[in-house]
Amino acid sequence: TAVLELEPRNVKALYRRAMAFLALDTSTDLERCVKDLELAAKLDPEDTQVRVALRKQKAVLASQNKKDKEMFRKVLGSEELYTAEAIEKLQ
Repeated sequence: TAVLELEPRNVKALYRRAMAFLALDTSTDLERCVKDLELAAKLDPEDTQVRVALRKQKAVLASQNKKDKEMFRKVLGSEELYTAEAIEKLQ
């Protein structure tokens, strides 16, 4: 992160931070991992290591999002936290 403060477009630092986020093993950190990998891939589209990691982590994130939706559906009876009707009542 210190390197990225000085060089926000440093692909190697973005990749390393993405891998650090991945090691934290939370949904939020997985999203941060993918975001860093997307930026790194945009900055250096020829970097195979970044592209492979991005493809893999996007698949993991999609799977995690699917599991989260299923959990919300089971717990709340819906994939949405609030229904459209509930939102209308709040306004």
